[in-house]
Amino acid sequence: MENYFKEIRSHFFDEAETLFSIWDTNLNFVDANKALLDILQVEKEQLMGQNISKMAPDTITSGRFDIYKQVLETGKTAIIDEVKTHPDLDIGSQYYRVKIFKMKYGIGVISKNITDLKIIINDDIQKLQEQASLLQYQNTQLSDFCNIVSHNLRAPLVNLGMLTDFIGESNNLEELKELSSRLKPVIEGLNETFDCLIETLQFRLDKEIKMDQINLEERTNKILKEFEPEKEVSKANVKINFESFPEITYPRKYIDSILSNLISNAFKYRSPNRNLELNLRTVVRHGKVLLVVKDNGLGIDLNMHHDRMFKIRKVFHKHPQAKGFGLFMIKNQIESMGDTIYIKSKINRGSTFYIEFKNQKNDTKEISIGG
Repeated sequence: MENYFKEIRSHFFDEAETLFSIWDTNLNFVDANKALLDILQVEKEQLMGQNISKMAPDTITSGRFDIYKQVLETGKTAIIDEVKTHPDLDIGSQYYRVKIFKMKYGIGVISKNITDLKIIINDDIQKLQEQASLLQYQNTQLSDFCNIVSHNLRAPLVNLGMLTDFIGESNNLEELKELSSRLKPVIEGLNETFDCLIETLQFRLDKEIKMDQINLEERTNKILKEFEPEKEVSKANVKINFESFPEITYPRKYIDSILSNLISNAFKYRSPNRNLELNLRTVVRHGKVLLVVKDNGLGIDLNMHHDRMFKIRKVFHKHPQAKGFGLFMIKNQIESMGDTIYIKSKINRGSTFYIEFKNQKNDTKEISIGG
């Protein structure tokens, strides 16, 4: 009966898919099952008497050799997670959970392949990190939105309260007319700000916005027709070059808004000392598509205004039509798509806006974007 059980144990040892090996008190090879020998691609006789430090030098550099010796000395079982296969083995990147235990004349080592488990765990970790990043981003957006509401609605509401108090206290007809006339611009400004904030919030909440295949030259030319009077007055020279990336997949209303606002700003803030030069083009850099809109207008002092560039109701030059909504609006549209907008500008030299589209299919050769 004892021989029968020895035969069963031996058969189990050899046929198990888990890797088994036995080492003597000097950590020289004694035995291994078929699964381990198949991975090593050697016969058992070739390994007999070899020390584990010579067979697998990484046991020294990784510190596992010391753990094996500690198990021999203390008799306490040790478990090591995520032991990577030796680089000399032609089996790709695989990871094992290794269990080392004391035996009568040495130690036994059981190695279980956990590569698939590691992949699943890494995928789960990545998903959790993505969700955490999204939550952090949403919390930041909520905080920003609350600050915007607090900052931009408080002043007009205070003004309305003061004006209504004055109206309630006045019995003079002319004075009442004067106070009433002051209400209109405050209310109009309040409505404009409120509408802009609601529309911006909608960008963030709209998860099913329609995507369109957009020919940038067609959309740009269509929008430029709306600026024909300004173009004639300013004698503007408008150049378009979308050859590097002529079409993008994007919501049409967002592209129209981006182009319209940037073109409008170029005309609105052109220099009185020279004809307007406006250039729109696409370039490809680091696998990402950029829409570049460059003018030679008044420019902006970014040292002074960098942190305020895309804030609501921020205006950097006097103009009767300037309200400070355009850049705020398109920045939110762009960021709601996971993309980025930034600016380079110098006073009296002009401004260049860059819109970086991160999720466009790109087979185009990369070129330098220049200035």
